[in-house]
Amino acid sequence: MMDFTMEKGAGRLHGATMYTDTILIVKEMLHEEGLDGKYDDVLNQENCFPESFFYQWVEFPENIFLYNKVFAETMALSHE
Repeated sequence: MMDFTMEKGAGRLHGATMYTDTILIVKEMLHEEGLDGKYDDVLNQENCFPESFFYQWVEFPENIFLYNKVFAETMALSHE
């Protein structure tokens, strides 16, 4: 994370292409570590919520909003 934030991603993330830029940098980092293809199932899926992965990398995981039946039931109980 520090390597991405302080070195690899510095000056390489641009507003309109931030997610794509992040994926390219992560893949470069994986290549450097000999881990080509390691997270391709996550990085290449069109049916995933890409912001969730991105926010983990930029250290703002609180921006991820997960919703499922258990979450809804828990929230309903907390409001009773």
